[in-house]
Amino acid sequence: MFDPSFENEIRCLSALDRRELCDRWEALMGTAPPKGIAQCLLLHSIAYEMQAKRYGGIKPVVRNQLLQLVAPKSQKCSRKVPPLRPGNRLVREWNGKTYVLDVIDEGFEWEGARYGSLSVIARRGLKSKYRVFENGRCVGGKPISPGHIYKILSNVVYLGDVRHKQNIYPGEHEGIVDRKTWEAAQNQLLKNSVKRRCNRNVDASNILAGLLRDDSGRKMIVKQSNRRGRRYRYYVSDDVPGAQSGKWRLPAKTIEAVCIRGLGGFLDSGPLIIERLGYREKPPDRQQELLRAASRLAKRIANGGSAAQRKIILKTVDGIEVRRGSITLRIKRDGLLQLLCKDLQGGKIGERAGGGVSIFPYDISVSLKKRGVEKKFIITDDRNAPASFDAPLIAAVAKGHKWFAVLRSGKAESVTKLAARCGVERTEVGRILQLAFLAPDIVEAILAGRQPIELPATHLRRMGDLPISWEEQRRALGF
Repeated sequence: MFDPSFENEIRCLSALDRRELCDRWEALMGTAPPKGIAQCLLLHSIAYEMQAKRYGGIKPVVRNQLLQLVAPKSQKCSRKVPPLRPGNRLVREWNGKTYVLDVIDEGFEWEGARYGSLSVIARRGLKSKYRVFENGRCVGGKPISPGHIYKILSNVVYLGDVRHKQNIYPGEHEGIVDRKTWEAAQNQLLKNSVKRRCNRNVDASNILAGLLRDDSGRKMIVKQSNRRGRRYRYYVSDDVPGAQSGKWRLPAKTIEAVCIRGLGGFLDSGPLIIERLGYREKPPDRQQELLRAASRLAKRIANGGSAAQRKIILKTVDGIEVRRGSITLRIKRDGLLQLLCKDLQGGKIGERAGGGVSIFPYDISVSLKKRGVEKKFIITDDRNAPASFDAPLIAAVAKGHKWFAVLRSGKAESVTKLAARCGVERTEVGRILQLAFLAPDIVEAILAGRQPIELPATHLRRMGDLPISWEEQRRALGF
């Protein structure tokens, strides 16, 4: 419970000199403080201990979790493999066949032939045709794979036809396979093929491409950037002369996740979806069929891959409008009903909506905030938002607790010696150490992924002096 008089006592600690702080430390801890500890750390430590005794400190299970995150990982002892020397023999059995290789000066000998490496022996076998184009590009020359066999057996030349791009035309040659055998083979190939969650050759990662518009009605296009070997995707407002507002730049993964959750929330909305799809006057059994089909579709879009999600979005959403306080999905009633009908075993929910395509809006409440020093927006869905674990932030908090434990135990006499021991800059150690004095509920929120979206690790480290009062910490950090 908040106590104004106690909070005033905490704030008055800042007026004490080093000697007075050392006396307070001895009274609280029962021991003398480390000799080289900085005065600011003395102040934070005393304020933390006073508030922990008053309000309750960090839970042991949370402290253990933090220490485990920065504990040195045990290295498994691996058996040292002796080097291969000429005269050694390698024997291995694979699929009922025994392979014997002799080690020689030049490499390896197998079945009377010599090879420079084991990889060459492993790749020995049938290979695809090797071709070199005029521009120098080389293709083929690789071992025949099941994909090659499938491609060969799918060639329509065997039927007497020829293929040009996506079209098939009768050829001038006679087929060597009758159509019945051909169709039976194609059905068998289709039956044995792997069913993928998404098409590899289709760029379905941009789920909302062509659907997003900003508050000025400008189309938002997909742009990418690469930093340190990682690719980042954004939806950016297109350049339109005379636009009344500035350009929007939204992280693609965030806005896509919000729209996916929003559409799933509408499908699980119960009475709202019954009203919007015109099923209020339908019998109760029809309404229950609709709700069950909608719930199954919501799970499909939540758990499906990007290709499946984009397919559902294109079928059910006509457009998406982004504003500062909300995101509006323009849902196509007929398209949604068609998907719901396919989701039922009987294939029918009821009569389709007539009179052409009917579109209705569905609003998702959001908040837009800046994060860090970058001028970009971060979107967080206000309803049922999943936990957002920030690994660098969690690691920084855990490291702060570990380093302060080392400093308090006397294993490192000062921040300078602690920095030398950890192999980092002294200023970095000072920034990280103050994270050991965060309020227990703030630490638990960070570990649970419930911290404010605008609180990255870099911001927390560079915010300057952390308030010693837990109440002031919550206000300053947005908890």
